[in-house]
Amino acid sequence: MLINLTDKTLGDLGCLCRGSITDASALLSIPLIKSRRLSQTSFRILYKHDSQKTALERTDGTAILFCGKSPEQLQTFLLDKTVILNPGIYYYVLPLLGETELSVCAPSGTQTYPVTQKERLVSILPLIEPTEIFTLLHHEKERGFSMRGETHDFWELTFVERGELHNLVDGEDFTQRQGEIMLFLPNQHHRQYAEPDMRVFYMTVSFSMSFSDPSFFHGKVFKADHETRTLFRNMLEERDSSRIFAEDLILCHLKEIIIRLLRSGQVEQIVTRAQTESRPMLENSIVLKAEDYVKKHLHKRLTVSEIADALPVSETYLSALFKKCTGESLNHYINRQKLMLAKEYIRSGSYTFTEIAQILGYSNVHYFSRSFKQHFGITPSEYANIT
Repeated sequence: MLINLTDKTLGDLGCLCRGSITDASALLSIPLIKSRRLSQTSFRILYKHDSQKTALERTDGTAILFCGKSPEQLQTFLLDKTVILNPGIYYYVLPLLGETELSVCAPSGTQTYPVTQKERLVSILPLIEPTEIFTLLHHEKERGFSMRGETHDFWELTFVERGELHNLVDGEDFTQRQGEIMLFLPNQHHRQYAEPDMRVFYMTVSFSMSFSDPSFFHGKVFKADHETRTLFRNMLEERDSSRIFAEDLILCHLKEIIIRLLRSGQVEQIVTRAQTESRPMLENSIVLKAEDYVKKHLHKRLTVSEIADALPVSETYLSALFKKCTGESLNHYINRQKLMLAKEYIRSGSYTFTEIAQILGYSNVHYFSRSFKQHFGITPSEYANIT
């Protein structure tokens, strides 16, 4: 789990510098300061200097520091402060999301070591392996149905296609709405029912799975994005087909669904569990990544689901966080950025209104014109006449 960076948690690995990387450089009498741009796909190398200390500082993005006395014992810290590592400590840094920029104050003679697969304790995702599906069912339940409670030694997943489902899990009631997913852990008692006036259409999958942290799913309801809903449909289609290796593909779809849930939930869990002083930085980083994604993809029909998947966080979490940090909805921000770019296209005189609507991913020119007037108070034609 990600550890908050303090002198106490670092222990004999190093200490914090109360100033910046420049202060650390002066303290260590090491003038060499390098700036590195890192991505999640950066080649992973362990660094170590046997006789002198090394200073590290994140200057952009959010970063995770991996360090330890041996490659097999790396600890993971949120790198939100300037840190000085002791001699003989192995380390490297990766971004939590997207990219990060790292300033390094390191002496000459720093050694490097490749990170082998065994030593690479860096994945946000735990190792999972669904091995066997016992049931894959589609239910169309009558109004007010009630299922007797049950306990079994395998996993069970429920996906609600339409309606609203109640899940009583170890005595606690969780409401699962349309498009939402919930998992029940092995040997976890659960019972399902619907309100008297509610019909429910849903899927259940029961399966065995090797997973190092089952408690991650305890009491959580996930929102399925478009791609995840498609995977559920594909599972049913493969079940009803006679295609070769259909069973294998169903297992692959299930594994992808679980990984997508873990990916979105893990980043959110890191933010939620972060210390109070670190949380705003992490939240702002997610919002900035969302804004950056929007600006780079203004020429397509963007959805909140697509942006959330790219980060990755859940659609529900991203929508709420974006509103909290910026005061506007993410959909409103997308439309505002598109319309600001539309102004530039109109001023250039290089495109017709129909072409601009197509370039910016609007369904038609009438919707584009309507949105333009709602936002700026004048039509595109009126704006063109005053520029």
